[in-house]
Amino acid sequence: MYIMDFLELAQDQQRQLLDRLTVYAERKYKRLGWFKDGHFRSPSGQGPEDIAAEAIVRLIQGRRTYDEQKYPDLLVYLKNVVDSIVYHIIKSIDFEKRKSKPYTLTEDGKIEEIEIENGGD
Repeated sequence: MYIMDFLELAQDQQRQLLDRLTVYAERKYKRLGWFKDGHFRSPSGQGPEDIAAEAIVRLIQGRRTYDEQKYPDLLVYLKNVVDSIVYHIIKSIDFEKRKSKPYTLTEDGKIEEIEIENGGD
């Protein structure tokens, strides 16, 4: 399937692909401990729906080349793109700085670092 083939999918098929990819990303987030207080968020602030959408955007924009021979199932290919995006979040400098710092999600879905006071110093 080429980019144009993806764009020619019926809207409900595109939506179903996005939904299934989002569920895949949610499972990945849970394994990584990026689910807290009923919310999914990576340390960089992206939700699983953001990662799933980014995987599809990269395909459409041609930033990721789809090899139909190697991946006859587009969903399997896009799951690999999600894996790659998450891997790069983990390896990012920003993630290294944040991973040891506690954070919480505000009501509007933004990440806020929690200040920890050293008692008795």
